Amino acid sequence: MACSTTHFKERLFQEIQTRSFRKGKFTLASGKTSDYYIDCRTTTLSGEGAYLIGHLLTPIIQELQADAVGGMSIGADPIVSSVLYHSAAMGKPLEGFLVRKEVKKHGAQRQVEGNLQPWMRAVLVEDVITTGGSTLQAIEAIHKSMPSVQIVKVLALVDRSNGDNLITQNGIPFQALYPVSQFLQG
Repeated sequence: MACSTTHFKERLFQEIQTRSFRKGKFTLASGKTSDYYIDCRTTTLSGEGAYLIGHLLTPIIQELQADAVGGMSIGADPIVSSVLYHSAAMGKPLEGFLVRKEVKKHGAQRQVEGNLQPWMRAVLVEDVITTGGSTLQAIEAIHKSMPSVQIVKVLALVDRSNGDNLITQNGIPFQALYPVSQFLQG
């Protein structure tokens, strides 16, 4: 029996709620402090989480007719891998890429690694969006090396910004699977 998107979304929510949501005092990547933290890596790096993420995000990305999926290392790494695997399993493989926080000082000395090409339409993925600053840095790095890459959407698992972030303020389409309020209710 095939599972519905709603069922997969409910299962992923439970995984994030159980594995990743923590209460306490935390300093976020944005520098803001919070009385809760969502460490999605504990979900994205689990077999169940990876499976569910691939099933949920891949159809969205393929519907956008994107050629590639990527994002800022390290939060995006397992999400990108999940989508790449699932897209290939569906017979419509996507290309993947990762953006380093800064240019690598040795080897090819690149900031954007992987299979992104200048003619591609790309979707960026994130685990959690607070301000959107690191995603905007990734977009700037991509456009610095490949100005013609078209960023068609940013997809996040969790939106802490309530839709008011640097991504939307810069006119880039944004979608999250879950608003943070959904986790705070539980």
